[in-house]
Amino acid sequence: MGDNPATFSWWGLTWPAVPEMGLPPELKYADVQVVFNHRSIHLEGPPAADHTVFVHVRYSTRARAQWLAAQAGLRVIGDSQHGW
Repeated sequence: MGDNPATFSWWGLTWPAVPEMGLPPELKYADVQVVFNHRSIHLEGPPAADHTVFVHVRYSTRARAQWLAAQAGLRVIGDSQHGW
């Protein structure tokens, strides 16, 4: 792959319920995408020198992405992008 942009996705996951946030388990919008050497979900625009992890969640439950990042000791660092 070298410096070339690439993407790898995991589909068919299930996000767990987050009762303290009023979120039930999520089946339909539960995907993870790793983008190498780019910051765009669709590999649009110029390449980047780093990698990005996109967590696909329902737009109305964007707080789930923040909760998921916090479980790994991380935080959401960018704006939402319209995915698949």
